[in-house]
Amino acid sequence: MIKNYKTYAVLWLQMPQHLSNTKKMMMNVSKNKAFLIAGVAVLGLGVGAYFLFFRQKKGAYNPNDTNPNANPAATADYRKQLQAFSKSQKLKDTTRSLLATMNQRGSINKEQVKNLIYNNIPDDEHMKILKGYFRCHLYQGNLLSVNDKRMDLVGWLQESLSSDDFEDLLGKYPSLNYRINC
Repeated sequence: MIKNYKTYAVLWLQMPQHLSNTKKMMMNVSKNKAFLIAGVAVLGLGVGAYFLFFRQKKGAYNPNDTNPNANPAATADYRKQLQAFSKSQKLKDTTRSLLATMNQRGSINKEQVKNLIYNNIPDDEHMKILKGYFRCHLYQGNLLSVNDKRMDLVGWLQESLSSDDFEDLLGKYPSLNYRINC
């Protein structure tokens, strides 16, 4: 609290000068800064106008609309088929056969591996289920046990098959593009 009223009065009289100095300081803007400020303002108004006027309205869901590019996994029958496949003996046999082939010492029969995959895995969604069983297994197929390492199905297929054979698999099963590093 100010005890001297004269000092208070002097401060009060000087306040408008102080405010007028800040106004002068605020008006001291170069042309480049002014153009930058104006550009940002126009850009902000443009983005605001876009979202205000041109945003698409959300429609109600219509289950009768068919999209030819839609994922086949969206249908209820296909989901039931995938669930049945995930519990099937066919998947278990395919997994056991691939694991046995993975763990053979020496060279493998590449045609047998390709036929096993092509005959038992109909599409990419089924391949995703099969890949779930091959997270990080110990690959023991090297000639020396010192070179054994952990890898997933994709890594093993890349190392075991030729590049042309693996590219053919990628054409049918795009999910093989994603490899897990163990």
